[in-house]
Amino acid sequence: MESIGYVLIDAYNMAYKAVHIHEGRKLSSGGDSSVIYGVMQQIATVRTIFPGHIPIVVWDSGYDERTKLSEEGVRAGVVPERYKQNRDETDPFKQSVHDQVPFLKSLISCTDIPQVIRKGCEADDLIASYCELLKGDGRCVVCYTSDDDYLQLLTKGVVRSSKNSGERIMDTEESFFKEYGISPSKWVDVGALCGDSGDNIFGVPGCGCVTAVKLVKEFGTYEKVLEKCQSKYVGLRAEYPDLDEAGVDTLRSTKSDKRNPYLHCKSWMPFTGVALAIEQHRVKNPGKQVELCIAMYEKRVRLAYLLKKMVKDIPLPVPKLFKRWNKAQFEAVCAGFELREIIPISDLFACSEIDRD
Repeated sequence: MESIGYVLIDAYNMAYKAVHIHEGRKLSSGGDSSVIYGVMQQIATVRTIFPGHIPIVVWDSGYDERTKLSEEGVRAGVVPERYKQNRDETDPFKQSVHDQVPFLKSLISCTDIPQVIRKGCEADDLIASYCELLKGDGRCVVCYTSDDDYLQLLTKGVVRSSKNSGERIMDTEESFFKEYGISPSKWVDVGALCGDSGDNIFGVPGCGCVTAVKLVKEFGTYEKVLEKCQSKYVGLRAEYPDLDEAGVDTLRSTKSDKRNPYLHCKSWMPFTGVALAIEQHRVKNPGKQVELCIAMYEKRVRLAYLLKKMVKDIPLPVPKLFKRWNKAQFEAVCAGFELREIIPISDLFACSEIDRD
């Protein structure tokens, strides 16, 4: 018997793309229908691209553990803001998604497609856990999302499908290695160093993705990168000991632009005295500026790693297709949402024929 394939759909990622692409699509009553229309179109696309695969729509429902970790980091002065605190609650696009999602969930519930949600868990972690559960025995698991965090999941039997500037992209373990020269599992080490502005994860000042990839490729893990960078300055630390708060204020003032790498320095951070001596030209930097920053921001790097790493061991049931398809009912609901373009392709949402159990 041929092994079943699965397509794990990051629902909110799809919804936010839909609200931008189909902005302005309205119901006759005046309500916004961009998300409902756009997501249903994309699910239909998934069914067309991956026939014979079971689609699973996965929803975010909070990010409790990451919020807790980042709040501890804020209290300790490791980072200035908590995880995803940069999300603008007044963003009209966000409000539009929030308003439409309940109706979208209701419409999907008229199909055979299962939806998965767990309170306090992000879709990333649910999908990562499903990848662990479902891969193997020749099965293909597709992560359908444009979120680059999913690159850390690529392995034999797990791929990512996304669309960029109209071009459909299929990321595999092989294509990732060809592009970056590291294994996909090391992508989280890269994120630990460069952070993620989209999720308000603070990385090392001055360390972008290209630099982070180069360092991880050279040394293997973020921990080895920390070790190598700190080893360059450990000898100078005895001569130029760590600064008190007044000294740190002086260090912060040595740079005046917005990219000041010392802006968030604290008196408990290592190598602050070395940094000040280098800035005051009392000693030559034995490494590069970014290496000094990595040595100093060790706690931030470790926190970023925990925030970027997906959880893969959430206990989840093996998903099964529902056998609830009623074409007349589905098309009636579509008509209520004025999804005229969906009705002719409604059969794509009847998935029972691919349930091989």
